[in-house]
Amino acid sequence: MISSECSPTSGGKPAFPTPSLSELGLTASLKALQSGINRTTQSISGLGRRACPRWFVFVRQYSIRVFACALILLVAVISITCASNRGGQNIPPEVESAIGAISDEIAAERYDKIYNEASDLWRQDARLEQSISSFKTLRTKLGPIENRTLQSATEQQNSGGPLKGRAYIVTYRTKYQNGEGMQTFTLVERDGRWLLARYFVNSTALK
Repeated sequence: MISSECSPTSGGKPAFPTPSLSELGLTASLKALQSGINRTTQSISGLGRRACPRWFVFVRQYSIRVFACALILLVAVISITCASNRGGQNIPPEVESAIGAISDEIAAERYDKIYNEASDLWRQDARLEQSISSFKTLRTKLGPIENRTLQSATEQQNSGGPLKGRAYIVTYRTKYQNGEGMQTFTLVERDGRWLLARYFVNSTALK
């Protein structure tokens, strides 16, 4: 609260209010309190500035470790996948040779020879006429093969089923004259020889 005294002036109006001693003491106390609050705030701010870098460094180092572990795991998974789908360099020469011979017969349109030299499984699935008709349909719609790239090669050891024994499933990304497609050879080992068991071509040009 403010108390004031009025002194007469030439105009007869009161002069500006004069603060009392009690007001001055209250003001000084408020200033001291404010000064203490500011010092406390600065101390807390300084503590935060000192603490934050340590926390940030810890989080950054932890994030780098997590990323490194995830990268190592990804490389391991890719390596396992590549090992299960072996590339062309891992296909036995006799398997590559058998696929090359079959491909030559397809290119020469000697479909009856392919049928007669295939495995029993091939002949059980289709008669000679059906086999020849299927090859001719592929030839008519797709045309001759221009080039192909190995996509995957998987070796199997089967204890039973149609592909009992050792088998190889080899897939190529193939460029035909009239389109592209995936060409898959399935070969089985019989008496030391690799024989055609299945042959499949998937291409949008066949629709």
